Amino acid sequence: MQLWCSQDDSQKKKVKPKEGPDMKHCDTIGMTRYGFQSKLIVSCATRGAVSTGSWTITVRLHHHRNHLPYYDIALPPEAAVLICENLEWSTPVLITPKVQALYLHVTSKQIHFAWTQMSETLWKRDKMQLSLAELLTK
Repeated sequence: MQLWCSQDDSQKKKVKPKEGPDMKHCDTIGMTRYGFQSKLIVSCATRGAVSTGSWTITVRLHHHRNHLPYYDIALPPEAAVLICENLEWSTPVLITPKVQALYLHVTSKQIHFAWTQMSETLWKRDKMQLSLAELLTK
């Protein structure tokens, strides 16, 4: 079996834009690509007689350059708890410095998105907002 590094530039697939009504295209942080020919070769062979059940597995990895360190960009659960605890009494603008002081890699967009999603429970009462507005104005 022969595989390639996921960050190998020559193995990058073409981006296919999503299609359909109300489709949102999200900005994501792209993966750093490297212009080298990486290879990962995994082979398996029997050692001695097949009846002994001994196998030799060989893994060969070939890179021309080392990768940059990988950083997890997901919102840490502890940051989500901090946002949730301050939900009723703060806004994304007020909570962002507090979260970023503890979690340096968290972006303001992540905080705003999490705050918006969590705060819906406080103000969103119906999936059909127009019918709810009509009901409240009567």
